[in-house]
Amino acid sequence: MKVDIIMPCYNGAKYLDKCLNSVLNQSFQNITLYFVNDGSSDETEKIAMNYKKIFENNNKKFVYLKKENGGAASAINVALKQKLDGKYLLIMDSDDILPEDSIEIRVQFLEENKNYGAVYGYLQGIDCESNNIVFLAKNKGISDNIKKTFMNILLAQRITYSGYLFKEKEFFDVVGTHIFESKYGQNWQILLPFSFKYKIKVLPKIVYKYIVIKTSHSHDNVSNIQKVQKYLASHREILYNTLKNMGVLEDYEKYIDIYRLLKMCDNSFLLNERKIFNDNYKNLKKIYKIPFKLFVKKVLINFNLRKFIKR
Repeated sequence: MKVDIIMPCYNGAKYLDKCLNSVLNQSFQNITLYFVNDGSSDETEKIAMNYKKIFENNNKKFVYLKKENGGAASAINVALKQKLDGKYLLIMDSDDILPEDSIEIRVQFLEENKNYGAVYGYLQGIDCESNNIVFLAKNKGISDNIKKTFMNILLAQRITYSGYLFKEKEFFDVVGTHIFESKYGQNWQILLPFSFKYKIKVLPKIVYKYIVIKTSHSHDNVSNIQKVQKYLASHREILYNTLKNMGVLEDYEKYIDIYRLLKMCDNSFLLNERKIFNDNYKNLKKIYKIPFKLFVKKVLINFNLRKFIKR
């Protein structure tokens, strides 16, 4: 059996060595890496081509692809059209790290548990400068209840989004070879249709190390409500297109507004905008019944994880 890995990369030279070495040193050996250079202007190509030789010398396939810059989703689309032929599929960012047994233990789980379509585990956040552990996410929003998992992914509740191992046939069955091309949100677009149909398992073990880089899109701290609103407008577009492509927009469109109100509360809390927090919570109560104490607990959880989570 073979695992395909898709790795989009834009100007990732600074962190690429650690990332590619973590793939190279996996205890599971039968891997094909589809590396997509998304129009990088740094040393990405030089480093990638050097590792291509190293991979091939270690009997691992390294497929190098290059395109003009268009964002991670467009880079993933290039790889999805390459007629992948593995049994399992992993999409990972070029600045993150896989523990040595990350693929092996997950392949073993899926081989032994045929009723699951994908498997994940705990995610460890590591500061890029100090190498200190920033957080440990246990992904408690994922369970054997498909509907609850789907809703938690949709509303970004106790979920992290990078580094899932999918059964490849099932992946193409629901995701296909093209996702909506946005600057970010690619993992959201994949997990939503997948979790709508297939169960996902979370193993009680760290399977993915997420390097926290303050300048990246997903950690870009919003400094005012106007920026928050602009950011959430792009999220709305991603969710709208994803649910529309799934054919379930009519049933779940209201949850796009619920997500926006939840995040407005989250960010106004972070920015100490009390009036905006109260106004959004009042609107939220009209369409999404949740006790105030439980809601505040959710906000506090999101307050701690929000800036680290990739969608």
